[in-house]
Amino acid sequence: MIKLTLFKALNNFDLDINLQLESFNIAGVFGPSGSGKSTLLRCISGLEGKQSIYINNQPVHHLPSDKRGVTLQVQSCPLFPHLDVAGNLAFTQKHCANRQTDLSEQEVITALELQPLLTRNVQSLSGGERQRVVFARTLLAGQKLIILDEPFSALDWPLRFKTLTTLSELAAKFNIKFIIVSHS
Repeated sequence: MIKLTLFKALNNFDLDINLQLESFNIAGVFGPSGSGKSTLLRCISGLEGKQSIYINNQPVHHLPSDKRGVTLQVQSCPLFPHLDVAGNLAFTQKHCANRQTDLSEQEVITALELQPLLTRNVQSLSGGERQRVVFARTLLAGQKLIILDEPFSALDWPLRFKTLTTLSELAAKFNIKFIIVSHS
């Protein structure tokens, strides 16, 4: 369950939200550019000011962002350029100590069909390949609430559909909640 009460004055309007999501696996947020979608995600994750945020009936608004049990994947999330794809995935596994899921690296690699990319330098990846690797890292952070800001915009439609299907399967199997922002 997520309960949000937030107010944020933006340049052209006020973002004023009072929302309660009781039971969901995947929630979508969509709208035109500049309508506050990314700001909403930043508020939930703790990167924007003091807001009233409850996750699983527990207040988290007083917690720093790294203690909320939330992973935010931003639109242009960089990969570590000195590591190959496998190294980027291993880095996440090694440095995310407060994992809430038992989703393994191999399960993520298989689900996202990353095996052929593992030895590749990240600078040689296409935009869609990069997004899949970033999504894999996000999953490997092991949080029960994952917030995705335009996560698959660089994927072609068949691969986007397949990745969204995989996301749905992972949500059900590992009890992960996803909030996804999209323009489409």
